[in-house]
Amino acid sequence: AGGGGGGGKGPAKGDADAETESGSDTTAPADGAAKPPAEGSRLNRTERFFRDQYAPFILRFSKPLLLGAAAFFAIMIWQASSLRPATESPQILPDDNPLWKAIQNVRDSWLEGDSEPRAELRLVWGVKANDYMGHSKFEFGTDACNDGPCGEAVFDESFDPSSADMQKYLLDMCGRAADIDAYKGPNATYGDFIYKDRIEHCLMKDFRSWLLFRGDDFPVENKDDFWTRMHEYLAPPTDDQPAGEGYGEYVGNKLVYLADGDKQRMYFMVSSVLIDYNPQVFYGLPQIEPGLEASLEFEREQNAKRPKEASPFFVTTSNGLFVNMRMQQAYISSTISGVSTACAFALVSLLVFVANVVVALLAFLCILGVVCATLGIMGALGWSLGTIEAICATIVVGFSVDYVVHYALAYCNAPDFARADKLRHALVEVGISVQAGAVTTMGASIFLLFTVIQFFFKFGIFMLSTVFFSLLIANLVFTSLLALIGPQGRFGDMSAIYEWARTKMGRAKVGASEGASAAPAPAATRRA
Repeated sequence: AGGGGGGGKGPAKGDADAETESGSDTTAPADGAAKPPAEGSRLNRTERFFRDQYAPFILRFSKPLLLGAAAFFAIMIWQASSLRPATESPQILPDDNPLWKAIQNVRDSWLEGDSEPRAELRLVWGVKANDYMGHSKFEFGTDACNDGPCGEAVFDESFDPSSADMQKYLLDMCGRAADIDAYKGPNATYGDFIYKDRIEHCLMKDFRSWLLFRGDDFPVENKDDFWTRMHEYLAPPTDDQPAGEGYGEYVGNKLVYLADGDKQRMYFMVSSVLIDYNPQVFYGLPQIEPGLEASLEFEREQNAKRPKEASPFFVTTSNGLFVNMRMQQAYISSTISGVSTACAFALVSLLVFVANVVVALLAFLCILGVVCATLGIMGALGWSLGTIEAICATIVVGFSVDYVVHYALAYCNAPDFARADKLRHALVEVGISVQAGAVTTMGASIFLLFTVIQFFFKFGIFMLSTVFFSLLIANLVFTSLLALIGPQGRFGDMSAIYEWARTKMGRAKVGASEGASAAPAPAATRRA
C-alpha cells in the first residue's frame, strides 16, 4: 500500500474486496482501524472462491434468497402435513421382487372367500388389572417374564355368576355385543364392525342349551345347584369319564378359569363375537378407530347400567387389534415428542456452545427448516408414518445441526466487527469443511439406494434428503440471515449479557446501600 498524498498507490483490488463490502456496515471498533481479515495470500483456490465470489453473492442476494426459502418452507410444511399413519404393513421387499410377489400371492389366496379368518371382540369379566411385579409391560415375551406376559392378573373378588339374575345378564350381554354396530358414530368410515352379528363364544348361551337338552331349567335358581352343574359342564377328562361338554371350548381355550374341585368360584369368564377384521391383515388407524370407539362406548354404557350385583367388564380383541392401534398412535406421539425434545436439546446446545443468543436462534430457525423440508419430502414421496418413518423423523434433528453450527461457531469466533467481514471469515474458515463433510456423508448414503430390503432403501433416501437440505439451508438460508441481521461486535454475546446483568445488579446493590446509609436514625438514638 502506498503512502498519503496524490502520488501514492491505493490498496490492491483483492485486499479491498476482502476488507469492504458495498452496502454493509464496516464500522470499526472504537480503538482504531479495522482489523485485517484472517484470509491472506496462503488461501487455496476454494477458500478464495468463498472469499471473493460466494460471500459477495450472499451479501448481495440475501433478501431474494430468504424470500425464496420462505416459499419453499411453506410448500414443505404443506407436504409434511399430508403424512398419515400407516394403512399397510411395512413392506420388506420391492414390488417387483419375485419373493415378494410369491408372498403376496400366497396371502391373497389365503384371504379369499368366506373361509377368511376373523378376529374376536372379547368381553372379559372377573379381571381387574395386572400386577407387573416390578417388570415393565415392554418385557412381554422376554426371558425375565418366562417368554410370556409379565406379572400376575388381579382378579375381581366380586365376580359371581351363580345368581339367577347374573346368569340372565351374562346371557343377554352376548346378544348386545352382537349388535355393537349400533354404537358406531357418524364419523365411522369402515364397514360393519361385527361380522354377521355372529356370537362366537358365550358360556351362558351354551350352558343354557346343555341344561335344556338335559331337561333342566335355566337359569338355575339355587346357587349350589348352579355350581354343581357348571363343574359338570366344564369338567376336565379323567380316567373314569370324558371331559364335560364345554371343557374343550371354554377351559381349553382359556375363556373360563374355574376353581378346582367343588369350590364355588369362577375367576374370570370371556364371551366373544366375531368382528370383520382378519387377524392376518394389517389395518391402519383410520380403519381400526371406528371399531374401537364403538367398543369403548358399548363398554361404558353397559357398565353404567349393569345390575348392582354384576361386576364391570372390559373389551379387548383376540389378535391385539386395539393394541396395534395404540402402537400406531404411539408412532405419532413419539415422533412429535422425539422431534420436540431433540429441538429443545439442540437449542440449549447452541446457546451453550455458540454463546451468542442471536446466532443461536438463527441457527435453530434453520434447523427447524431442515426438519420441515425432510418431513415434507417424505410426504411428497407418499410415505406413511410407520416404524421406519418414525425412526427417521426422530433422528432428523441430529443430522440437521452439523453444518449450521459450523458456520455459527466460525461467525462468532471471527475477529472482525462488521457482519459482512464476520460472514466472509466464517465462509473461508469452515466453508470447505462443510462441503467436504456433506459430500462424504451423501457419498456413503448413495450405496443404500441399491439395497433390496426396503428399510435400508428408505433410510438411504432419508439420509440423502436430510444432508442435502442441511447443506442447502446452511449455505444459502443461514448465511443470508447472517448477512442481513447477523450480530455485529459483541451484540448478543452471552458473556456480554452476563457482564451487563452483573453491572446492573451491582449498581442496584450500591444504590440500596447508599439509601440505607442516608436514612434518618431511630428516635431513641436521637434522644440519646
